[in-house]
Amino acid sequence: MLLGAVNALFEGSMFSFVFMWVPTMFGVLQGSPLPTGLVFAALTVCISLGGLLFSPSLLLSLASAEKIAVGIFLVGAAALTVPVMQTGLIPVLVSFCVFETCVGAFFPCAALMRSKVIPDAQQGSVMNIFRVPLNILVVVGTKLTDLYPAGQVFSIVVSWLLLGALLQVAIVASAKPADKDIKAE
Repeated sequence: MLLGAVNALFEGSMFSFVFMWVPTMFGVLQGSPLPTGLVFAALTVCISLGGLLFSPSLLLSLASAEKIAVGIFLVGAAALTVPVMQTGLIPVLVSFCVFETCVGAFFPCAALMRSKVIPDAQQGSVMNIFRVPLNILVVVGTKLTDLYPAGQVFSIVVSWLLLGALLQVAIVASAKPADKDIKAE
């Protein structure tokens, strides 16, 4: 349950971000042209960079996937706090790049955690159940952009990421007794 909720919260935040980054950048530029292709390319490179960071020779050599995921949630939340407080082009663009790097690191991290908990034969079915809360978060996130300024919506998305971090801490705590049992054997 925790793993499904964590995935739904992160992906809900990510998809809400996908719908928000272009209007937010237009707001930051205040009428100046936005090179959307260039920004999109930079964000995509950051996703790839995040995937590279989550490798056995880098992040995985420092901590378990469960602990790394806590960091991903916290860094992602900190990154999306920037457009709540800043309206400058460079801080907002850098924060978006940092968040997309977190996205790139989260997917292999989540896949590794799923492989530890959910049998391969049932993984698709189990994770599809959590598409319901994920889709609810995405609908809420996109509807909020029609009702509130981007800063307030980013605040809500940040709260989803912080809740995900708390749930991920619960996963880390629940993994410790299992690790001790394995070491005792």
